[in-house]
Amino acid sequence: MPLPHFLLLIATVIVVAGASIALTVALNIPVIWLMLGALIGATVVRGLSWR
Repeated sequence: MPLPHFLLLIATVIVVAGASIALTVALNIPVIWLMLGALIGATVVRGLSWR
């Protein structure tokens, strides 16, 4: 992966993570639900990559 694409990917992940945390705090949702959602999402993505 070229360096500019890698840096853009890292920047996007950081921005989306910050937005997710800000939205969770703004909606007064416990952060544990955000963590659980991230774990489930990672499991789904990992499961889709096993072919």
